[in-house]
Amino acid sequence: AALELPAEALQTTRDSLQKVGNISSASVLFILREFLQRPHQPGDYGLMLAMGPAFCAELLLLQW
Repeated sequence: AALELPAEALQTTRDSLQKVGNISSASVLFILREFLQRPHQPGDYGLMLAMGPAFCAELLLLQW
């Protein structure tokens, strides 16, 4: 809500959770594979975030 993203912005994540469940930080690889199969325009942005055990977080800003 704070980022004011449209509902469809997180649909790939929701679909992955429904399909393979929560597989911790490896989820990002499954979601990235699905995301890369979609068409993108030059300059489009994406944000990749993975959280691991204890409190470990990694973020990567993508731009096509």
